[in-house]
Formats: sequence, structure tokens, C-alpha cells
Amino acid sequence: MITLIISIPAAKALGVYNFKGKKFIKILVLAPIIVPPLTVVMGIHVAFIKLRLANTFWGVVLVHLIPCLPYGIRILTDVFEIIGESMEMQARVLGARPMQVFFRITLPLITPGLISAGSLIFIVSFSQYFLTFLIGGGRIVTFSMLLFPYIQSGDRMMASAFSVVFIFTVLIVLLSVEKVVKIYYKTENHFYL
Repeated sequence: MITLIISIPAAKALGVYNFKGKKFIKILVLAPIIVPPLTVVMGIHVAFIKLRLANTFWGVVLVHLIPCLPYGIRILTDVFEIIGESMEMQARVLGARPMQVFFRITLPLITPGLISAGSLIFIVSFSQYFLTFLIGGGRIVTFSMLLFPYIQSGDRMMASAFSVVFIFTVLIVLLSVEKVVKIYYKTENHFYL
């Protein structure tokens, strides 16, 4: 949820507005995907120790933003490029307040993109082991923290069982997203008819 909340304004700025250096910022947003996390995570760990965020739940939440934000921003940037801001401008001309415009125009228009971005963000965050282990200090236990020790120890039966649960969890999320998007578009079509 935090990633999506941060991604919406960033994606709108990149998708709708024209400004100097826009292409560079679009590439810079992808840096956490391009640069291996191992190269920067030690510096992040030192910073989190100084900020007293190491070995805490909020530290793990914040560090998961690093690999997740590029996906959220990139998907929603494409959505904002497609929808533009003409509908929002029409609502403002007709006297709608900014919060009304967001909740009644923007949010319904970007909902399919939010669902897609949210599912991909969930999968990326769900699979983070090294960042969770280092920043969480072994105190914050996630599913990947349970899975990877079995893989490394060679316990194939337990690793297989956890892997099947991991795969089914991701599959359930993806199937749920597909169903929600189909329902959303079916109800939207009835609305316009």
C-alpha cells in the first residue's frame, strides 16, 4: 500500500507533465532494478543502523520500497500516459474540488493499473530474502525467510513444500487480480451503456 501511495503522484508527474530531464528521471526510477541490490544494501544497512531502523518492522517495510517502487511507478506511468488528464481538467472546470477529482475521476480510471501494479509489487516484496534478512536482522520473519534456509541446507522435501506454497500464493494473487479486473471492466461497461 505504501508503495502504491508513493507511486501515484510520481507516476502522474512522469506520465502527464512535460519537464526538462523527464527521460533521465524515467531511467533513474529503474535504477533499483538495474543495479544489483547487493551493491547498495550495505550502505543502506549502515544508514538504517544510524536511524535505528535496523532490526525493526518499519525498517523492513522501508527497504522493500527500494525494489518495489520501480515497478509501481513504471506501470502507473504508462497508465497516466494513456488516460492523460483531460477528464480531470473537465471535472475541475465544472467546479470539482481536488479531492473529488481524485476519488471520483482519477482513482476509478487508474484502478486496473493499481491492481496490476499492486499484484506485481506484492510478488516482488514477497520474494525478498536478502534485504529482509539484512535489515530485519533475522528478527522479522517473512515467508522467504522460512524458505531459503531449507534451500541452502539441502533439505529438498521441506524446500519443495515451501516452494509449492510460494508458487500457489503467487498464483492465487495473479488469478484474483485477473478476476477483479474482469469484474471491474464488466461493471464499467454496464455503467456506460
